[in-house]
Amino acid sequence: MIIKKEKNLALLILSLVNVTLLSVSHAYGSSILISSSLLLFSVILIFSKESKFLPIMLFYLPWSPLLKISPGSFTFFTLAIPLFFVVTILKNKKLKVNKAPLIIVLFFIAYTLLVKLINNFPVETSYVYFIFLLFFIPIYIVNFWDSISYKVCVLYMTVGILSACIASGLLIDNPQMAGFINVLTRESVGLTRLSGFYGDANFYSAQIIIAIVGILTLISKERKKSIIILQLISILSLISFGVLSVSKMFLLSTLSIISFWIISFIFQRSKVTNKFLVIAFISIIVISILYTNIFSTEIEQYIYRFTHGSLTTGRSELQEMYINHILENADKLLFGVGISNVFINGRASHSTFVQIIWQIGLVGVLLLFLWIKLTLAPMKLKVMEFSRQSLIIILLIVAYILPWFALDYLFFDEFFYYMLFVALGVKFLKNPSLE
Repeated sequence: MIIKKEKNLALLILSLVNVTLLSVSHAYGSSILISSSLLLFSVILIFSKESKFLPIMLFYLPWSPLLKISPGSFTFFTLAIPLFFVVTILKNKKLKVNKAPLIIVLFFIAYTLLVKLINNFPVETSYVYFIFLLFFIPIYIVNFWDSISYKVCVLYMTVGILSACIASGLLIDNPQMAGFINVLTRESVGLTRLSGFYGDANFYSAQIIIAIVGILTLISKERKKSIIILQLISILSLISFGVLSVSKMFLLSTLSIISFWIISFIFQRSKVTNKFLVIAFISIIVISILYTNIFSTEIEQYIYRFTHGSLTTGRSELQEMYINHILENADKLLFGVGISNVFINGRASHSTFVQIIWQIGLVGVLLLFLWIKLTLAPMKLKVMEFSRQSLIIILLIVAYILPWFALDYLFFDEFFYYMLFVALGVKFLKNPSLE
């Protein structure tokens, strides 16, 4: 996790100073300090090198709910990206344009607007932002993907998540932060679920899961024992905060991912001493958990959650409701609702797979698949090519898709930024020379 380039660390430290200012200013309710920290975020993003855009966004993702003047107002996390795009165009007079995905976007716009017109659905801000990202990301990738360091992305993501977890824990009792920190409690059964600044334990834990897998991809290629130990400590810290969410998805996903990773790591080309170090570290942690009271409260809470109610906590019924409605209405199955804030009985589907069909239909799914394929084409990924790293690559992709089974990801920034993160991870694993 140690990045020797001083500029990377300087930018990371500046970002940490900024989020510290941001959290303190919200805690004290200082409008001047809040505005100053939001301005500093915009300056950091807009005037950094284009290669730092993705790492910065990954760092600020867990902080994005706090990048507001007040709870319920718009987030500067979204507003700053179009500004970054404009500045990038002005700075780079000879930007390459990958025309193929942009043509797909034009078809997508015409298609979704027609669906909206037929159904009399309004054009909302979320729709405009979604379309903007469809335009922006292919241009960004074709010009800058080869200058983005995957190691820096993992570092920024990990530090961003851990700092947000620590800050939310310290400010949890501050009355000024009540609109930003949501704690789900059931005092009658002693259940308390934390979710950082995100307000949803599953979204919060999904961020932690993909960060864990990101670090695991680095360990699989790391040679220095000191760095491996630091990476393992980072994973342990992430797991410790993730456990506090008391999310069934987090527990099952993390146990499965780490188990499969251990199997893959054992069979990879790596120093025997490094393999022994990793297995010994994991064994010590497991024994400590089983034979001490470190997580006794959380273990009891997990037992309660797994033994009371259904495994999906009502999500399967919602998904079944959507699937039945879609199958009974051919227009929704084929064309969706045109990227609109429209729900069945006012409830979300709690499944990105179902949400995608509901929003854009089978025709839109084809367009979205083509857009992803053409957008990532400049990276020349060979995901299906077998190698010793294949299981790690599968785990990276699984970490991205797993939350889709329980969350509506399509309208969230994670849908796009984690896609780029995974693509860079695959390229990193396939090409030893890349960072």
